[in-house]
Amino acid sequence: MGIQKFTYAVMPHKGVFQDAGVIQEAYNLNCPLRIDSFVLPDTSAVSRSFVEVDSPSVIFEALKLAEDAENVLVGRFYEAYGGHTTANIRFGFPVKNVKLCNLLENPIAEAVITFCPTSKSVEISFSPFQIISLLISI
Repeated sequence: MGIQKFTYAVMPHKGVFQDAGVIQEAYNLNCPLRIDSFVLPDTSAVSRSFVEVDSPSVIFEALKLAEDAENVLVGRFYEAYGGHTTANIRFGFPVKNVKLCNLLENPIAEAVITFCPTSKSVEISFSPFQIISLLISI
């Protein structure tokens, strides 16, 4: 089988794991931050995030180019605490529209979400452990 390498960590905490930030720390351990450098169309020197989520139970998992559409990104999010929650998701780049889609990146026709162009944000309700994908037109 060869040499196997693994990493583990112990995180003592008081109270429930949700309040202690265990999910986020585990994510940081397993998926270290990768930084790429590039030029944004808006060249202001303000520091900002690509995506901000206001609920600690909702994890921003991925931002990628859509497979079959031009000028469209796919954002993936999931609820990690096992409860119902609502999250406000704000984008730090110019966005024209946001739609819910399935994991195959097909829009979900019956799903209605309200995208606010002035704040570049959308509010989404999550069920326990639900994965949500968004088509983000740029």
